[in-house]
Amino acid sequence: MGHLIGYARVSTDDQEAQLQHDALAEAGCAGIFTDKASGRSTDRPEPTAALDYPRPGDTLCVWNWTASPAR
Repeated sequence: MGHLIGYARVSTDDQEAQLQHDALAEAGCAGIFTDKASGRSTDRPEPTAALDYPRPGDTLCVWNWTASPAR
């Protein structure tokens, strides 16, 4: 069975990804890549690393604010 790999993103420097990290860790993610960049930015190494990291059988997990029961 593969591992869960997490990806968290916030858009601005004043935002924190801790809520996303907590949810991804609780889901069982073995590693979490974090990106702090605007959606307009084209230079975003963390999503690329997150997509390159998983091996066959691994699953990339992204937390969705709108689906969160805590909202």
